[in-house]
Amino acid sequence: MDRLTIEYCGEYVPKEMCSIDRLGGADDCDLCCEYCEATKEGKEDCRGCAINQCFNLLGEYENTGLTPREILDGKMLTGWIPCNERLPEDPVSDAFYGLSEMDTYPEYIVMIAGAQEPTFLKYAGSGEWYRDGNFYKVIAWMPLPAPYKKTN
Repeated sequence: MDRLTIEYCGEYVPKEMCSIDRLGGADDCDLCCEYCEATKEGKEDCRGCAINQCFNLLGEYENTGLTPREILDGKMLTGWIPCNERLPEDPVSDAFYGLSEMDTYPEYIVMIAGAQEPTFLKYAGSGEWYRDGNFYKVIAWMPLPAPYKKTN
């Protein structure tokens, strides 16, 4: 399923309203400020805007990688996605700031074939999972949860 949103300045925004850089990220975005209430209240950003909240929720949903059918089939309850059904999107190389290419790859919770406990591995694309220079056969994976944010 193609994404409708992309991350821009820490928020999810409509992908069609952005120009995309060579690495696949948003480098500029024409925000919907002419339609939302944020500019009428004199705010400079979209935080708190109902339209922005909708796109952030949609972006979080898209991060699960699940289709509506998979959610109805119960995969959202366990979070596990069998590798023989689907793999994560291949990562875009972004080896800057002295990091090796492998350091920039996304990390997932995985079940390694024959293992009793889940673990964390990086996904290098094309079905290759690794950690500390070793590659593993992964049978199921799930995205990491959103980071903890303290609420008042």
